[in-house]
Formats: sequence, structure tokens, C-alpha cells
Amino acid sequence: MGHIPPEKIGTGLKQRGRVAPHHTTSQLKGASMQNLIHVLQQFHGSESGQDIMEYAIIVAFAVTVIAVLALLYNTIKDVLRNANSQLQGIR
Repeated sequence: MGHIPPEKIGTGLKQRGRVAPHHTTSQLKGASMQNLIHVLQQFHGSESGQDIMEYAIIVAFAVTVIAVLALLYNTIKDVLRNANSQLQGIR
């Protein structure tokens, strides 16, 4: 069974409601399976999904840092104010 190029699938297949003799049903199924495998291989080899996940992780990390800083704002402010007071007293 030979490989049917994607641009040939769907051309010349029907002649008065029947499949043309040069394309058997098993060849069409094989070509469809090969196309599906090719698409899956391209998707598997693609790194676009990985890029999206990396950006999502970076955004999640940034949001987490901002949330923690917002929750600890008063504590951080008090520690820095206390340190500033002690440094002012050294003069």
C-alpha cells in the first residue's frame, strides 16, 4: 500500500457515488492513520505547550510573591521601622 499525499485525499474519489478504483478503502484508512500519526508527532515535538506552561508558572510565582508580601506588609513595615529607629540611635 502506497502513501497518499494529503493534497490528493478527497480528489477524484467519487465517480457516480462510488470510490474510484485507484484508491481503495484500506488505502484511505491507512492514509488517514498516517496523517493522524504525523499530526500527533508534530504536536509531541512542539514546544509551544511547554512555553505556555513556563509562562503560567512564572505568573503563578509572581502572584504568590505579591500575595505573601501583601499579607506580611505590616510585619515587614514594623521590622524596617524598628531597624531604622535603631540605626538613627547609633548616630
